[in-house]
Amino acid sequence: MRATFAKRHEYWNHFVARWVTEKVGGGYKVTGPRLQKIKGEIMRDEDFWLDVITRHGGLKVTPEKMMQDDIEVYNHCLGNFWGMIYQTMMERGLIKA
Repeated sequence: MRATFAKRHEYWNHFVARWVTEKVGGGYKVTGPRLQKIKGEIMRDEDFWLDVITRHGGLKVTPEKMMQDDIEVYNHCLGNFWGMIYQTMMERGLIKA
């Protein structure tokens, strides 16, 4: 089953908000403008969301509920999100190693 665009935005907004307000996630040289440059591509990437949402049981819960119910699954989900964001930025030349 695939994540709807509403569900994708829900998780994107949650993880980015935590990065902005709590410094959770992100990574070296990740910036707001760089996130904006890849957001459209990421939103259309079925494999990205299969890994981030579907594999972690996020189709049926909000990210907040996932965090409350199973912090280990949530942290793995969050790690996958930011790891793939960073990888995409490197592949697109937005971040240089």
